[in-house]
Amino acid sequence: MDQSGQFGDLFGTINALYSGLAFAGIIAAILLQRQELQLQREELVSTRQELQRTADAQTRQVNETRILQRAYLTVEPDGIHSLARSPFSVAHVEIVNSGNLLAYDVAWGIAFEFDTNDHRQEFDPPTVDGKVILPPKGRMIQGGGFIGVPNNIVTRDHRPEGASEDVPTFLYVWGRVAYTDGFGERRLTEFCHRYNCLNARREEGRFYSSGGHAIPRQTARHHRYGNSAD
Repeated sequence: MDQSGQFGDLFGTINALYSGLAFAGIIAAILLQRQELQLQREELVSTRQELQRTADAQTRQVNETRILQRAYLTVEPDGIHSLARSPFSVAHVEIVNSGNLLAYDVAWGIAFEFDTNDHRQEFDPPTVDGKVILPPKGRMIQGGGFIGVPNNIVTRDHRPEGASEDVPTFLYVWGRVAYTDGFGERRLTEFCHRYNCLNARREEGRFYSSGGHAIPRQTARHHRYGNSAD
């Protein structure tokens, strides 16, 4: 009887031991599973971050490609020219496509005005008109309206009575060029050129006693205001 009781106690102890070990195994399995899930979460986060970095790099590459390949129009001064059959002059500008794609629907507007202020900052933008295609590295010359130099302005070959060269008059030529950059984006270039009228010389006219004035393009300056591009 005592032996049977001892055997029963021993069996109960072993059973409790096995139960404890099984429970410990379950706890260990749960902890391992939690650790594995945590590692999976960290791996997912790392994968998402890497995918985001890849997407950002691709976006930057696309943007850089657009910047490098798009059409990009600039406007250079091309002088003031005397008209052959008129006592007036006209301002020429040279529109240049410095980019690597065609510029579509190119439209432009040109304005001019005389002013003694060499730091003028305000320029009313003219209306643009035109629908031209300009190829990469292409150039085209366009002109503005008729310019008549007033008689009270000092020029290279004309000095009105009482006028002084110390206060020169400037001819401002400004405007804007609108175009599509090859990627469907509409772009705008604004320009402003300044000519010193002291460099103006009247030319002989064919049908008038005197023609208009001319100012060489080499004397033109990009004004400190009124020039911008996107």
